[in-house]
Amino acid sequence: MNGQSSHVGAAIEAAVKRAEELRTSSLRKLRVRIVTVFEDGRSGLTIHARIASRTPAESRAQAGLGVRSIPWLDLDQRAHELVGLVEDAIAEVTLAVDNAPQCYRLSHSASDRELQRYEQLVDDLGRALSQTALKAASSAWAEDLPRNLTDEATMAAAVRLAALAAYSGNMGRSDAEEELALAIGGLLNRTDEKPDPRSLN
Repeated sequence: MNGQSSHVGAAIEAAVKRAEELRTSSLRKLRVRIVTVFEDGRSGLTIHARIASRTPAESRAQAGLGVRSIPWLDLDQRAHELVGLVEDAIAEVTLAVDNAPQCYRLSHSASDRELQRYEQLVDDLGRALSQTALKAASSAWAEDLPRNLTDEATMAAAVRLAALAAYSGNMGRSDAEEELALAIGGLLNRTDEKPDPRSLN
């Protein structure tokens, strides 16, 4: 029994080492987990590989992939497969990400007329969302919640809404981050002249 445990332990150690080698050599942020599972019909050793998604398309492309398992009853006989299973799981998600559709922003290819309406819609939505947020925040202030805490809550809610909109619009993370940086930069420039940001729409 001790010989079997030593054999399996050495195989797991080799798999962990190989996973770390591939993780450090990857050009993308790669996560590999080797976990034990205790569930009816699925008990065993499971390998999960995942590449940090930069776009919604990359996230969808990896759904259900990068998973390999060996049942407990087969582990002693199949322990030698672990390194190969790690490599297979990583290769699978890597290929999925490489083949994921490239994201692009429709606003970058819009006509002049469409772009003008797009900018107007941005302003209209901004005003509507700001008014709704201020109304909700005012209600919180009336309940003696600190104003800086309501400001932080407003920001967190706005970021969550922005993330959902970016995902629905198939916008990449870099584009979403760029929009946020531009919005913060523009607001800071305007507050140099108007110290109260709540007066800005």
